[in-house]
Amino acid sequence: MLPGQAEFLGYMYAFGAMLSFAIVHAAVIRLRLAQPDRKRPYRGPGTLRIAGREPPGFAIFGGAATTLAFLVVTAVHPVVALSGTIWLALGIAIYALYRRRHGLDLVTRRRSSWRSR
Repeated sequence: MLPGQAEFLGYMYAFGAMLSFAIVHAAVIRLRLAQPDRKRPYRGPGTLRIAGREPPGFAIFGGAATTLAFLVVTAVHPVVALSGTIWLALGIAIYALYRRRHGLDLVTRRRSSWRSR
């Protein structure tokens, strides 16, 4: 922890959490629209019917709310927005370098051959 920077770290946490929650909501909506017939063990209540499609209402509401919270955190705290963006860019760069070093592209999934005993 950075000494004396607990408030800054709290806002950084909010930046990352709200961004990740917004992305997850978007992914749920996309999956529901891209694969509507996929078997799901549970479907939450609040499904909407729009133009013959059934997007999840709670994901739409949650996505809008978390996106708004993310935008508020970044607008009110520009240093947090800049620091969070740099942190994300650094993480993406390290990921890309790691994948390149192992001869992998950025999107292909690989399973480890290691198995737990």
